[in-house]
Formats: sequence, C-alpha cells, structure tokens
Amino acid sequence: MSEGFTYEDARIVVTGASSGIGADLAVRLAKRGSRLLLVARRKDALEDVARCCSGRAEVHAADLSNPAELDGLLSRSESDLGGADVLVNNAGAPCRVRADHLAYGDVETAVHLNYLAPVKLTLGALPGMLERRSGRLVFVSSVAGRIPAPRESAYVGSKFAVTGFAEVLAMDLHDTGVKVHVVCPGVIDTPLWDVPGQEASAYKGKRTPASEVSEAILHLLDTGRFDAFVPRRFRWVWRLRPLLGERFLAQASRFDHKGAPEAWR
Repeated sequence: MSEGFTYEDARIVVTGASSGIGADLAVRLAKRGSRLLLVARRKDALEDVARCCSGRAEVHAADLSNPAELDGLLSRSESDLGGADVLVNNAGAPCRVRADHLAYGDVETAVHLNYLAPVKLTLGALPGMLERRSGRLVFVSSVAGRIPAPRESAYVGSKFAVTGFAEVLAMDLHDTGVKVHVVCPGVIDTPLWDVPGQEASAYKGKRTPASEVSEAILHLLDTGRFDAFVPRRFRWVWRLRPLLGERFLAQASRFDHKGAPEAWR
C-alpha cells in the first residue's frame, strides 16, 4: 500500500554517503528531486558523489565514530536544509575479529559508529519530526543485526543493538506521523570488504549490488513498511534460526572453519 511519500524537495540526510549504498542511494534520491546533505569522512569522495546529484546535494565531512563531531552534523542539517524530513543512518564499519583476538577498543569503535552515532543523530532529528508530525528514520542495519555470524561479535552486537533500538522506536512512535524503517543487507558489494585489519571471510560467493539495498530503502519509504532483507531469502533464514537452536551455532562455526581455516589457526 502506498504511503504517498513525496521525494520532491524532501530534506534528506544520508550518512556514509561517500561510496557503496550511501552513494548509490544519494544519486537516486537526487533524481527524485530531494535535497540532500551527504555525510562521510572523505570530503573529496563526497564531492564526487555530490557532482552526480544535479546540484541538489551539500556535503559535510565528519567522522561519526567521534561523538564530538555529531553535534556539528546536527547543526549543519539545520543550517543547510532547515531540518530533516528523512534521516538515513547508513554509516558503518565491519569488525571481523575472532573473540580471542578481540580488543575492547575494537568493540568500542564498532559501538560508537554502528550504534551510538545513529542513536544520537536520531534523537537530534526526532523533535522536529514530532513537531511536524511527519518524518522518516531509516536504519541500515545488517543481516548480522538479526542472525549472528562467527568472528563478528563486536559488529553483530552493534547491529543487534541498532535493530532493537529501531524496533522499539517503531512502537513508541506509532501514530505520531514519524515512521521507522530498517533494512538488513547481507553480503553487499561495497568497499567495506576492503577495510584493513579484518580477518579473512569464510564467504567466497557472489556479492549483491549496492543498488539492490537502495531499491529496498526506496520501497520502504514508498510503502511505509518497517523492514526489508537484501536479498529477501535472508528473511527465511531469520525465521528458521530459532527452530535450529544450538545446532545453528555449531553449523555456523563449522562453515566458518571450513571457509576461512587461516582465521582459526
């Protein structure tokens, strides 16, 4: 069912917009007439994306894992856009490190970027949305935000947290005019696979294009639905996971041992 979302002149903040999902989504939103504030660490990459947005995008370079830089982004969204009709919390980073190799700092970094930054930005944007009785809060979580994966305890913990936060927001904001959306991507073809310091991945198969995640986000905005899995087959994995109980944990561990034996030596 259509919710009648109007893209024309909608004020939209997209974090993690310098590449991958965020960059692809920004271009699609600009083509639909939205006004954008694009956020990421690399200003040069953001400017490249903005040039593909037909003059409808401003850029703001910020490291969202640094809490001190979040206030600057909130101020910038007010000064450049006059507020936000849509906040897309897309910025994130992987942390594929086996538990017995994991440092507390790894967990802290993952939580700050993948969970606490979206929370603070959401709480900053929410009062204006509630006053207008209109707004959309989009969280790019992960399949790992609903299904645990070996050697990703810090990442999984941060993504489970942001998914849970979004689910409670959807309950608390029911009938306020503010809608909450969560997209759970699986193995997506983005630069996150090239982040240094990660252990080898057990997955060697095909990666889903970032464009499919963008399309899922647009579908959520258009329909008002709460969540989407990309690819959609992961919804069935999520539903089956409780039925497998402890067997799921053992099978996932065996798959990981076989696919990335070097990480288990």
